[in-house]
Amino acid sequence: IQVSKKEVRFPGTDERVVTLQGECEVIKKVVKHIQDLIRNDKPPPSAKSVDVEGNEKRKRALKLVVADTSAGRIIGKGGETIKALKEKFAVAVNTSKKATTDPVDGTVVQVLATEE
Repeated sequence: IQVSKKEVRFPGTDERVVTLQGECEVIKKVVKHIQDLIRNDKPPPSAKSVDVEGNEKRKRALKLVVADTSAGRIIGKGGETIKALKEKFAVAVNTSKKATTDPVDGTVVQVLATEE
């Protein structure tokens, strides 16, 4: 597991990067653990202002950076795969090419769960 330094953000965003490497089943467990930590997160009492709506939305979201060559598999022909994911799991799936000339080549895939 590697977490970007506090001042290092994903190009074109204000978000830090967590990189995982390992066996697929272990990565799944780590992602679930990280999501549980985020979902149970509460703003510290010292927080001067809290974006409650943004905080709740963040708790339902997962963003992945995938190689441009893999993005097509996630989207599917005519968007078929994304449509199937939306129907099967009741999520929103968005893809966007990051707006940067950074040498990191990738597409951002955001999965957002519907409100509970």
